Amino acid sequence: MAFSVFVEIEELPDDFRDVLSHWMETSGDCEVAIPQAQGFSGAVVFQVRTEAGTFCLRQWPEGGLPTARLQELHRFLRFLAERGIGEVAVPIRASEGSTLVTVKGRVWQLEPWLPGAADVSEKPSSGRLGNVMRTLARLHLASAEYRSTAEGAPWFFQSGAAPSPAVLSRLKMIRAWDSNRVRVAQADIERLHELGAFADEVLRLFTQCRRAIEAELSEVRETGFRLQPCLRDVWEDHVLFDGDEVSGLIDPSAARSENVATDLSRLLGGLLGDDVGRWESALDTYSAVRPLSDRERGLVRVLDRSGVLLSPLRWVEVYRSPLTQQNVEVALHVMRRMNVLTTRLRKIAEEIGGI
Repeated sequence: MAFSVFVEIEELPDDFRDVLSHWMETSGDCEVAIPQAQGFSGAVVFQVRTEAGTFCLRQWPEGGLPTARLQELHRFLRFLAERGIGEVAVPIRASEGSTLVTVKGRVWQLEPWLPGAADVSEKPSSGRLGNVMRTLARLHLASAEYRSTAEGAPWFFQSGAAPSPAVLSRLKMIRAWDSNRVRVAQADIERLHELGAFADEVLRLFTQCRRAIEAELSEVRETGFRLQPCLRDVWEDHVLFDGDEVSGLIDPSAARSENVATDLSRLLGGLLGDDVGRWESALDTYSAVRPLSDRERGLVRVLDRSGVLLSPLRWVEVYRSPLTQQNVEVALHVMRRMNVLTTRLRKIAEEIGGI
């Protein structure tokens, strides 16, 4: 994820030096910094500055993504770069030849640190919005040609017509949050103090909106869509700009096969909220490069609304456990996004007559 505030590591532990020694680019003198806050994924990202350049060193969490999926992801990113998608960072091969290094049971990777910064304004400029839509369309056109290895096929495949995995998984999530689970969560959040009121509203709004959103998803449950490798987590913090130009699409760890509507709903929901007019203009810009079918356009909105419903629940789940200092830092980092999503969820509740 993109962070602007880093804490320098003055004394590198021996284990850390061992990790860096696996890559020629970081085996010599270097400066290392770590963001003050990390995201929900559990991965830890370090910025490494050397004479050879600036790099991103990622430590994957224990019990995280399977090695086969990570290796296919790295192959996919290399494929995109070879086809002119310079906005992705391609992991660098270590001296042993692999892009993944294991040290004392922890898995690491190194990649170039992409320049630029995320757009933290409430509304992106027309220039930035147009450029990111064209960039994403170019990426999707390239990824439609990707052919995975046999080992990576469960995650990175092509399909001419199949149900959207996102639709199926979101229906499952909504049904898993039955009335009993909501009651248990509401009891747990009493210990969250100032965060408790926020979590309580999230659960209340979910209860009011779940049936309507479940019905929307059910309508497209069996619809066949074109599936191909997508980023699946391309939101405003993961898009870097240098001026109006897109300089990076970062943190592709969620990438796997889905319909392109998943990327579009994630991106536009974060950038534009409920600005319907700009949504349509942005989709037109995308379609001029990679045409969208009417069904895909409809899926974009369904996935956006279901994402607004379900994303805050992940926040509630994390903070039902005792608040460690790390969790508090993450809470502060994501609170802005959670507030925006909750505001949008209130509007959905108003539309369906929930409040």
